Amino acid sequence: MQDKIVQFFTDPQSYNHWVDRIEQCETHAAIVFLAGDYAYKVKRAVKLPYLDFSSLDKRHEAMARELELNSVNAPEIYLELVAVTQDRQGRLQFAGDGEVVEWAMKMRRFDQADIFSNMIVDNRLDSNHVKALAATIIDSHAKAKIFNETAGAARVLDLALQIAGNLERAAAPVSTDITRKLELSFAQSIKKLPDLLDRRGGEGYVRRCHGDLHLSNIVLFKNKPVLFDALEFSEELGTSDILYDLAFVLMDLIVNERVDLANCLLNQYLYLGNDIHQYEGLVALPLFMAMRAAIRAYVQADKALVSDDETSLKSGIDRYLHAALAGLDNPKPGLIAIGGLSGSGKTTIAAMLAPHVAHLPGAIHLRTDLIRKNLFNVSETERLDASAYTMQANRKVYSQMEILAEKTLKAGYSVIVDAVFSKADERIAMQKLADRHQAEFTGIWLDVPRQTLFSRVAGRKGDASDANIEVVKQQLDYDLGNIEWRRINADQDRSQVIRDVISLIQK
Repeated sequence: MQDKIVQFFTDPQSYNHWVDRIEQCETHAAIVFLAGDYAYKVKRAVKLPYLDFSSLDKRHEAMARELELNSVNAPEIYLELVAVTQDRQGRLQFAGDGEVVEWAMKMRRFDQADIFSNMIVDNRLDSNHVKALAATIIDSHAKAKIFNETAGAARVLDLALQIAGNLERAAAPVSTDITRKLELSFAQSIKKLPDLLDRRGGEGYVRRCHGDLHLSNIVLFKNKPVLFDALEFSEELGTSDILYDLAFVLMDLIVNERVDLANCLLNQYLYLGNDIHQYEGLVALPLFMAMRAAIRAYVQADKALVSDDETSLKSGIDRYLHAALAGLDNPKPGLIAIGGLSGSGKTTIAAMLAPHVAHLPGAIHLRTDLIRKNLFNVSETERLDASAYTMQANRKVYSQMEILAEKTLKAGYSVIVDAVFSKADERIAMQKLADRHQAEFTGIWLDVPRQTLFSRVAGRKGDASDANIEVVKQQLDYDLGNIEWRRINADQDRSQVIRDVISLIQK
């Protein structure tokens, strides 16, 4: 029957609206028909280890749940379920009087070029897109149903074992040595995290998330990132720690060789979330990303059911398996402090440097300008008055930065702190913090001529910093004391400054 269904959807005459031609997109579990202003999605009649669409009732149930879930994140895209019926003469039509033989999801069509997986191939995906995506994911997690439970570790272990088992049973062969190594690595990682995972479950971080948040399920729709195609076939798989949900898109960016965008997304997500417990939760992120990479590997393997391109298929499996194993590496964290007067380029250099610092997807970037905005509960670009820059307010900002840096180091991630650091005790505090956690410390001071500082500050637009030329003039009169950090001339090409900084770190 499904062959007949495909013929029906590929015929422009089948539709009750204008259709010029039909385009068809296929996955291992569904077929999407692009018809005029709309798209129609039909589930394949397949049964896999992790989903069962083998009967019409099961496909209908999954479709109904898909509409319910995606109406939250993508209400303008997901429109309605439509029945395909068959009359006594065997003719198919939409919502006729005959027997229902299939169900389809009617969706508003969007440009396939604007799906993030295509944008990244076309080199159109940039930091502005992923910053907007971070806000979209934050909003999605805020709306998600909370499951308060204290068995977070058991849930993750069961899921990890399922993933390894699915790899062993995948349609395309996967090395038994690799699957066993992953299974062992997953179990060892989880043994180190039971208290954290259980605590996060009890604190509301386990929710009914999107569940399948990779680049192919995000689209730039009306100039905003929209999450679509949420995982609908399993409430168990769709219910997870919110960092596990985020881990999918982070991992996908990394596999697509855009660690810079993954780092930008993670840092923006942490900033917008403004939740200290999420910094503690970073300790589980490498495991979560490795599990997500393994999932993509076996999905790639299952695509063998509908694909003839074995070479491309095997390449995809290998890339994701490599990412799964690499993600579980445990490099020693470091603390990099970047200081300098306003306009010296601290934030730009820190943001460019962060993706190059282990652990994947790079260092956590803590910026006092953003911390201050969070402490005063204003948006990133809303200007604060002088009351937010008193000595007491500054101490509070630096204290919060130190707390977040400590949480990050404890979680095993490197951290870059970005602040003026005009006082010797502020600089000494960073060295002591690194020493407490046996982290490699690098202190960097950016030197820039006064006229360059003035021109850079005057040219800022849409930036979190409130510093203006008058502030810079005040800073130039500071008694900075003896700066023992490594000094770099930042009045040169930014890429050269980054090379100089990386050279210092690697010494």
